Amino acid sequence: MSTLRGISSKSFRLQRISYSTPLRPSCRSFHSSRPKQFIEPAIAQTHLILETIHTATGLPWVAAIPLTALAIRAAVVLPLSIWGRKSAQKRLELQPLVNAWQRQIVRRGVKGLNTPDRELSILAMKVAKLPDPVGHPRSQEVMKSLQYVVRGGIYKRWGCRWYASFAPILQLPVFLLVIETLRKMCGTHEGLLGLLSKPFLMASEALKSIDAGRSDVLDALATSHANIPLETSMSYEGALWFPDLIASDPMLVLPFMLSGVMFANISSASRGGARGVERTKRQRWLTNTLKLMALAVGPATLQMPSALLIYWISSSAFGLVQSFLLDKFMPLRLPVKPLKPPQNISLQGKPNDNQNGKR
Repeated sequence: MSTLRGISSKSFRLQRISYSTPLRPSCRSFHSSRPKQFIEPAIAQTHLILETIHTATGLPWVAAIPLTALAIRAAVVLPLSIWGRKSAQKRLELQPLVNAWQRQIVRRGVKGLNTPDRELSILAMKVAKLPDPVGHPRSQEVMKSLQYVVRGGIYKRWGCRWYASFAPILQLPVFLLVIETLRKMCGTHEGLLGLLSKPFLMASEALKSIDAGRSDVLDALATSHANIPLETSMSYEGALWFPDLIASDPMLVLPFMLSGVMFANISSASRGGARGVERTKRQRWLTNTLKLMALAVGPATLQMPSALLIYWISSSAFGLVQSFLLDKFMPLRLPVKPLKPPQNISLQGKPNDNQNGKR
């Protein structure tokens, strides 16, 4: 009897445990969370700057927008461009030292190379351990790596940062913020970021019928224009043939004007390097590609509001003037080339027999 009582009590405890502690699922479950809004505060501040310039100056939007582009160029882009120009000049001045180190690597090889750089020493040891360091197929590859490390070490020692050459590209987020703010003020989806967000908006509408909880990220894009109201004053503060800045250019002049200014800007940038430096094949290919893209911008922006085109044209035109001023007042100067001794001078300082030929 006691045995049966013990068995029944054990079974009761097992049954109680099985009901009180359910089995854990074999797969992990994730819950969608609303993304943090980092872009909206930046757009709100940009909208405040545009409204402040428009109200404080009393100018119409057709003049306030280029004034905003000029202010951004002077406050953000110009210091970055000067920093990049100084870094490029320093790289040119260090080029003789880089060439001397590279020639030392080629002449002496890796066995006689003496450097405190750990990475360079490791690469040198790899080549030195090869059966034939000079004729080995990997010798040229490792030699190029050695030269790359030497160049980077010299630039680092003299405070020449590699990312300084990309300083003008840092203005791209500011440009996109202003374009996106103007797009919302015009109440259209034909801006740069608006065109990119269209597929996401369509996907959001499709996902709502399937699972509303998974479309929070896409809904954030769809409702991001609610913070900035439509600026109705842009509809009558235009000029010339485009009195309505919210609508597209009826004469289609502004889009192709934008293409022309961008084409001139790219051509000026390609000619703005140091004189006497031959451009590589890759640089020429990149320049031609950018020129083709500049020509394609005109047809691609035919339906864009005139306010966005005015800002884009103004920013590109001020960039062209800025490049001209930098080339004039801060030109890139090539380092002095070392003198080569004449080949027809003997060790005694007397002309050779070849020079004393019959006249």
